[in-house]
Amino acid sequence: QKQIDKEIEKKENIISDNMWVIDEIAGRELYIEDRSWITTQTIRNKIMELSIKDWLDLVVIDQLSLMTWPGKWIRERYDIITWEIKQLAMEYNVPIILVVQLLGKEIGKRPWHVPHNDDIKESFKIYEDADKVFLLNRPMFWNQNDWIETDEFSDKSLHVYITKNRWGSTWEVRLWCDITKQELHNITDAEASLASF
Repeated sequence: QKQIDKEIEKKENIISDNMWVIDEIAGRELYIEDRSWITTQTIRNKIMELSIKDWLDLVVIDQLSLMTWPGKWIRERYDIITWEIKQLAMEYNVPIILVVQLLGKEIGKRPWHVPHNDDIKESFKIYEDADKVFLLNRPMFWNQNDWIETDEFSDKSLHVYITKNRWGSTWEVRLWCDITKQELHNITDAEASLASF
């Protein structure tokens, strides 16, 4: 019973600390489709339905591997799906964010553990079809494996590698996560802010 009480208290604290996020989300109109093995036609139908009611600001697809295309092998399926998603974005003029995993084992073998486009797990067609590609990397994850000692500031840093940008150059961005407020900041601004304390 004590263990259960501790878990409940822990979850209550998490909710309490993040009430501002909950309030922010509650003030927006969200639609979440959590069925697995969804198809691009299902997404198309839902985008069409929602866009008729109101302006659609953003579509986020988490995990390409959970989407399906009947009668196709895995690699061929991914290639068709990414092309279809690109067509949807252009047809309905809505930004679509596709979240996929990177090949962690390959990144782990590489010096400095910087991710490359070849590490995109599902399909290289993602790189071809996307207007922008962001590769996210937390140095702290690899530092723990390499037994590298870091300070609290670098523990919370996130590196974003923009490896494709149809409308501009590519570059690296370093962000810092404010855990208490669940906010990301440009690391240069964060360093200047912390230096004032």
